[in-house]
Amino acid sequence: MLTDFEAAIFASCYLLRKALCRIVAVMDRGRLTHPSDDWQARPVAEHLAHARAHLEALAAGDNNEDHLAHAVCRLLMALELQER
Repeated sequence: MLTDFEAAIFASCYLLRKALCRIVAVMDRGRLTHPSDDWQARPVAEHLAHARAHLEALAAGDNNEDHLAHAVCRLLMALELQER
């Protein structure tokens, strides 16, 4: 039997499944180019700056990469580091 919190996690993952797949794809590609998981050693401010740069590129119409997914990844990294 799931706890209420576990059920909420499951429901959220289901509702956001397409977005989460994009996040996983970006993280997986990043794992190949940054095999040491060096994002964990970077300061929160650096992740926020990278997220901001991706959002600015998206707003400027740059379609060279998935800037929205990259920005979300950087924000999630910052959030994870803040919680540690």
